[in-house]
Amino acid sequence: MKKNSIFWSLLTMIMVGMMSVAFVACSDDKDDPDSVIANPTSVSFSSSGGSQVVSVTSNRDWIVTNAPSWLTASKVGTSSLSLNANSNTESSSRSCTLLLTAGTATATVNVSQSGVVAPTQVTITNSSTYTLPRFRVVFLNARSESLVDQDYGTLSPGRTIHADIPTAAKEYYMATYMNSKWFFSPNYDISYTTLNLSTAEVGGWSSNSSSSRR
Repeated sequence: MKKNSIFWSLLTMIMVGMMSVAFVACSDDKDDPDSVIANPTSVSFSSSGGSQVVSVTSNRDWIVTNAPSWLTASKVGTSSLSLNANSNTESSSRSCTLLLTAGTATATVNVSQSGVVAPTQVTITNSSTYTLPRFRVVFLNARSESLVDQDYGTLSPGRTIHADIPTAAKEYYMATYMNSKWFFSPNYDISYTTLNLSTAEVGGWSSNSSSSRR
């Protein structure tokens, strides 16, 4: 009888001890402060866009907010944030601050993207068989107004010229004066920074007897 009493006493003590440990463990887990950490906290993209991944460490379920239209921010599993930036076709840079929230804890990720670097020159080579007297390059703004009209003299076959692109230019055209007439090329966007003028191309330019384009 005494042995049974000792056994039950020991068993009771063990059960009480286990319950105490479990209670303390649960209490400690519950009392842990909410935490969320992002690494890195700053991400940069080139103007062409692309994808990057941010590592997230948290003891709570977390969400991400504040993503602009040009950036897709997606939670991957419980420990990764995937970022996908669209290409930036503007010359100005752009940025945003993403907010990660886990319970009462927050973290931020700063995202920036550079703008397109505007070209500074147009390189034109006369690869045709034509000699182009009074060769002009005319730059236009968004309203098709002339900004710069530069005469480069005679552009003989094989000669190359470099035309500086003025601020606010959106497109340009070329002109040459032959047989008492002006001949004009089509308009080119300034993204066409290297041109090799072929015989067929120059032969297709439109003519005009006026000294200015109509």
